[in-house]
Amino acid sequence: MVFAGSALHALLTFPDGERMRFGDGKPDLTLVFHSWKPLKGFFSEYRFAKGYIDGEIDIEGDLHLLSALRDPLLNVPSPLYGLNLLANFFLRRLRKLNKAAISRHYDIGNGFQLDFISRKYPVYSQCVYPTGRETLEQAAVVKLENMVNALELKPGMRLLDLGGGWGCVPEYCCPRGIDVTVLTLGDESYNYIKSLFEKKGYENARVIKKDFFDYHPEQPFDALVNFGVMEHLPRYRRVMPLLWNVLKPQAKIFFDFSSAIFKYSTSRFTHDYVWSGGHCFVCLQDFVAELLYHGFELLRVQNERRDYALTAREWHRRFVANRAGNVSLVGERNYRIFNLFLSMNSISFEDYRLQAYHVLAQRRDERGARPGFWRRLKNFILSLN
Repeated sequence: MVFAGSALHALLTFPDGERMRFGDGKPDLTLVFHSWKPLKGFFSEYRFAKGYIDGEIDIEGDLHLLSALRDPLLNVPSPLYGLNLLANFFLRRLRKLNKAAISRHYDIGNGFQLDFISRKYPVYSQCVYPTGRETLEQAAVVKLENMVNALELKPGMRLLDLGGGWGCVPEYCCPRGIDVTVLTLGDESYNYIKSLFEKKGYENARVIKKDFFDYHPEQPFDALVNFGVMEHLPRYRRVMPLLWNVLKPQAKIFFDFSSAIFKYSTSRFTHDYVWSGGHCFVCLQDFVAELLYHGFELLRVQNERRDYALTAREWHRRFVANRAGNVSLVGERNYRIFNLFLSMNSISFEDYRLQAYHVLAQRRDERGARPGFWRRLKNFILSLN
């Protein structure tokens, strides 16, 4: 039994009324099994998550305590899951896949995510905590200040905001005289940002609903910001020429993202319930290699794993504090999905299963070497030594 091997004080209640206690004293977590189904066969991480989402398991207590079970729980990959990933990447149309994945996560309703992310500047990636004592709103301001300073943005400069979210970049930059173009795929995001621009009366901002693979601006930009979008663009070799083409020579790009040491190591729970399609955490070494191959100069790589852990903790705290409101807005099932997602996200950053970085790069005048298949194959074989 996975609970016996952990230090967790837990109380388990089974469908027949039997109870099982692990540890002494008051239980930290109480799990109520309404069905035997999750307990049949391998009691895996995915089976546990699915049981909770489907209402077969109820959990009372802090979900962060489930971190004690992550190693004892079996994580058995499914052959069908692997085949689905291969189909997504090699058989299905990339643009259609991107649109469906973005809509599934972001178009659930603007009021939902906006309830738990930063209030003033709604940032949906890691905020930055210099001391660790900042509020989420203060950490969001630090993040945006860092971005503007890193890109050396000045009034009148043209900035492309790739992804857009809920408009944190134009809200911060437009009052400072920076011209911002937002590119987004999400219907809810587009409508929200369009309404925001009308309300604020920004004359130096515009929002475009279009896939980045189909975007061809009339003139290149002075800089580009990409908050939490590279996770949706895992084919770095195809993305880099597009970035090159939308930027002026010497223009800078500010990326930030969640990262994993191995590419395509997204869990089945994350793929099935949170980020479908081609989403995967950024593999830093592969990402940096493609930047250099395609003529970008690497200026800075900043570790922000602790910052994302603090951000995700606060998101989850706010999320569960408004349980009734969130359930009424998106339903019990979606509430449970995000409850697991947000809690496990913060745990993953805390225990190094996930990493987070921001990367600053600059477009050079000359295109990079962009090695072809045989050169890449040779490099791969030599790297095995």
